[in-house]
Amino acid sequence: MFPDQKNLAPVALRWILMFEAESCIIPGASKPSQLTSNLQALEVPDLTLGQLEGVKAIYEARIKPLVHDLW
Repeated sequence: MFPDQKNLAPVALRWILMFEAESCIIPGASKPSQLTSNLQALEVPDLTLGQLEGVKAIYEARIKPLVHDLW
């Protein structure tokens, strides 16, 4: 599955990079370990269709109701 299931930051960065509209990301890092973690995004494979559907389902159920009206 993912390299380190306790550290989903690289997976989140990979997910962002999968969008054609995104040409780069600027993640924050205040410690060398965070930089190393961010660079792991280059080693994470693209999310599968099933994983993308799971992320969308979580967003729709738990996040969208709280933030969508703020846009």
